[in-house]
Amino acid sequence: MIEKLTNSPMEYAWGSTHLIPDLIGFQETDAPIAEIWFGTHPLSTAVTETGVPLSQKTELGFMVKFLAAANPLSIQAHPTVAQARAGLDEEESNGVPIDAPSRIFKDKNHKPEILIAVSPFRVLSGFRPIDEINSELRELASKDFRFSSWAEGNKNLRGHFDFVFKNLTDETLAALAEHSELASYLTEHYPNDRGVGIAFLLNEIFLAPGEAVFLPAGNLHAYLQGLGVEVMAASDNVIRGGLTPKHVDVEKLKEITVFESLNPKLGPTILQRGLEHYEIGLDDFKVYRVEPSSQQLIADIELPAEAIMVCVSGEVTVSNSLDERKTLVKGEACYISNDARLVSFAGSGTAYLAIGN
Repeated sequence: MIEKLTNSPMEYAWGSTHLIPDLIGFQETDAPIAEIWFGTHPLSTAVTETGVPLSQKTELGFMVKFLAAANPLSIQAHPTVAQARAGLDEEESNGVPIDAPSRIFKDKNHKPEILIAVSPFRVLSGFRPIDEINSELRELASKDFRFSSWAEGNKNLRGHFDFVFKNLTDETLAALAEHSELASYLTEHYPNDRGVGIAFLLNEIFLAPGEAVFLPAGNLHAYLQGLGVEVMAASDNVIRGGLTPKHVDVEKLKEITVFESLNPKLGPTILQRGLEHYEIGLDDFKVYRVEPSSQQLIADIELPAEAIMVCVSGEVTVSNSLDERKTLVKGEACYISNDARLVSFAGSGTAYLAIGN
């Protein structure tokens, strides 16, 4: 079975008035359109072309999103499965309402993510090497006394995290904004926010279309600007530490953060002409880039589990060994069941295929 999917766009303050409307063929609006979800998550389940919620036909352990950021998202991280289960049990036993602003854990799942750039995309993700951080702080302190306290000693990553939230002054944050384009940009949106200090510790990554970042559990990150396709485990567990008007829990964030330097940028591995795989080492889902052309049919690809496909340019036709087919144009999505084990792709465009476990 292959069925087209639709869902209502979701509005958040950090969204864009034009990126998703341009992708899906809508007129630009005054509303900040941030996401469209394709999956069976109860907060926003996709709807099939026959008008039936996809959740009435299946339950997926992953979901796919269009995500558009015109302004920075929060500094955040996601828990492991064990941390999610413990956190959910604790909040349930404490009677925290599921819709309370302070509620963190909504389910018992982890939320590893991969974001693939559709447009140029700016993102913060993973701690920079500690020697690089300490060296830059010493250089800043040599020019500006307001960095002296932060630059003292050879702090480790955990030490810098603690310093930012416990000891970093508004004066030092102001100095950082004077010396750093990134800090200046973030300060415009969130003045005197300690998340600006945390951003200094992270890799600033500029993705070209098709490049990606993988965000495992415990990885601090923040999306800044751009349009992308996001694939993740079906969860809504987020712990925030700054750059947001939403609830922030620094102690819980510290508890789940992995204090290791990490550069999560990756590109796809070519499997054959027109078919590429993003190696993320997860059992929850696998992600492929599909680019057929008039000269290149991608035939008889094994489909071991249910899948979601989204088209981001041109048009791509997916067919299966049961002679079912759908043609997606830019901005469209479909669900592919695995009752037919082989799928093929034709057309001239780019699509992303997420396959469950």
